[in-house]
Amino acid sequence: MNSQELPRFVNEVIRSHELATGLKPLVSHEEIIAYAQSQGFNINQNEWNSYFERDFAQLSDSTQKKS
Repeated sequence: MNSQELPRFVNEVIRSHELATGLKPLVSHEEIIAYAQSQGFNINQNEWNSYFERDFAQLSDSTQKKS
């Protein structure tokens, strides 16, 4: 696993309207991972979980409770 793949995917989503649009209908972590993989990014469940948990922890308590 390349630890730079997930940050590269996130940066490409920010940069690419087409890639971001492909994420809109997805509702689960598994779907997001599969989409990233289908777009050529080598991302696995463990890497995604770690990234998500770090990102979620940075949100305010009130924002976390809305999730």
